[in-house]
Amino acid sequence: MDWLQIAINDKRIDFFDFHEEFNNPVFIAQGGFGAIYRATGKKRSTKQYALKYLSSLEYDPLGYDSLVNELRLLRQVDDEDFVARCYGVSRDPKTNSYILVLKYVEQGSLADYLKKNEGRLTWADRLRLAYQITEALDYIHDRCVIHRDLHSGNILINAAGRALITDFGLSRTATGKTSKLAVQGRVPYIPPERIASTMTKHDERGDVYSLGVIFWEISADGIHPFSDADYMTPFRICQGERENPIEGTPEEYVKLYTQCWDGDPVKRPKMAEILARLAAMMKVEVGQKVKDMEDELVLGDGLSSMGTPPEPADSASTAIRDVEHEGMGKDGDSELIRRGEPNNG
Repeated sequence: MDWLQIAINDKRIDFFDFHEEFNNPVFIAQGGFGAIYRATGKKRSTKQYALKYLSSLEYDPLGYDSLVNELRLLRQVDDEDFVARCYGVSRDPKTNSYILVLKYVEQGSLADYLKKNEGRLTWADRLRLAYQITEALDYIHDRCVIHRDLHSGNILINAAGRALITDFGLSRTATGKTSKLAVQGRVPYIPPERIASTMTKHDERGDVYSLGVIFWEISADGIHPFSDADYMTPFRICQGERENPIEGTPEEYVKLYTQCWDGDPVKRPKMAEILARLAAMMKVEVGQKVKDMEDELVLGDGLSSMGTPPEPADSASTAIRDVEHEGMGKDGDSELIRRGEPNNG
């Protein structure tokens, strides 16, 4: 009996009977080890699930290993503010292969979200996304989990616009052994030291490299990095080739992602530094918004003297407070200081 069946029998993992639990699976995307579907619940019609199908275990033992690995690690990282929740497993009634039952995240992947909102996101929006992704990655690192396959398809955006990390199939604990298999993952996001040698351990600094590529992608409205990749792309990345900055990107943001994807892992910033620098950029963006609104109010006062009624002072104060409180967390604490950043205000 395999580990997964033992875990189900021991009630350590919840099992969902496919016929009793799910209605109308609809294909969403193709994952690394199988297809992903959306399904509604039979017992609660408003409940939606993401069903991650695994290829036949007989022909894809790596798929099974990935599933088991993901389930084990998801038990270590279970905060719904940072990670897409896993409910348990089911079995495909046709093939008997395992299915991972996950929370359905409404706005899809970061890649899809950026494409859908192309040209509409402000820099405050982009920095908030970058901060949330970094915060989620910091959370899993704090629990000694290295993702190892971080890219814009493995980050989901929920209904509230919050970024969550998913797909831990290739992840490892910080003390886990380095795989000797061929490099797995999407080439533009794989750190060059790992491309150069599969014996190089992918640690937190490897995830930081991937994070830098994602930061660039956020600035590029979801343009896929190295979209014209060919068989020489891995070699060029190892030689130091990177994407060029997108026009209009704040200089500090370019400096940050450039340091994150540095070819030397030692030179990449720590997670705490990345969070602090993003927080500082967010404060500048919010401060600029407040200034712009104040300028508009002054202009409004000038117009009122020519016969245009002024806005009530209470409404203006409320508008400015709304801007100042952008990025508030669920507990009412500003996301700029949630992860231990000093409150200098």
